Amino acid sequence: METKEKHDSPIERIRRDMGEFRDDSTQLQLWLGQYRTAIPQAQEICDRLSQLTAILDHLDAGLDEQVRESTRLSSLVKVSDTLNSSLDLSAVLDRAMDVMIQATRAERGFLMLVDDQTGDLVFEVARNMDRDTISRPSFEVSRSIILRVAETGQPIVTTDALRDPRFSGEDSVVSLSLRSILCHPLKAKDRLTGVVYFDNRLHVGQFAPEDAAALSAFADQAAIAIENARLFERLKEKMQEVSELKTFQD
Repeated sequence: METKEKHDSPIERIRRDMGEFRDDSTQLQLWLGQYRTAIPQAQEICDRLSQLTAILDHLDAGLDEQVRESTRLSSLVKVSDTLNSSLDLSAVLDRAMDVMIQATRAERGFLMLVDDQTGDLVFEVARNMDRDTISRPSFEVSRSIILRVAETGQPIVTTDALRDPRFSGEDSVVSLSLRSILCHPLKAKDRLTGVVYFDNRLHVGQFAPEDAAALSAFADQAAIAIENARLFERLKEKMQEVSELKTFQD
């Protein structure tokens, strides 16, 4: 037990101490209940203990938010280091998806990039779904969300698509049992370069507005790294063209 406590984080130790206080408080209230008539202040003490327990519950909820915020910040540092460690586009896309899936706790998701020639969104990488999935008629509502995000440049988040008046009437929401949806633009120097989409078919409230704000930081980092990788890829293509031309001339 001592070894485990030494490795506990400060938040884990605080949470353990609060749990012990709750247990002791419950036991004390039960004991006071037995001697309520004999101890004049018994009811007042029980009321005070109940108030303290309520305060602890509020603090416990605050600790959950602190843990989430700490996870977001550490993930942001991780995504910056990870994404900028490579100029290979495929590797950058894979790493971007892995980090953003972890940060959003999404069930599945995919990333699309704007084609430089046509301006169309092109499927690039996904987790727990494939290219065929998003081309099916049943995925129409999600495609409409993606296009809306691409057109407006603004993220869309819904905590329960089945009850959200924006999407509840869509057949695909019902057929796919979509619950939580989070879609965010990828921008580099204020220019749309792509869109990321995440959803969850099981849990209501998986994504909150603050998740959209957190994803914004990840998406900005990802967009810059992706754009750098794409520029590097174009540079290699140009160099290859020059090399082939030089060889032909020789």
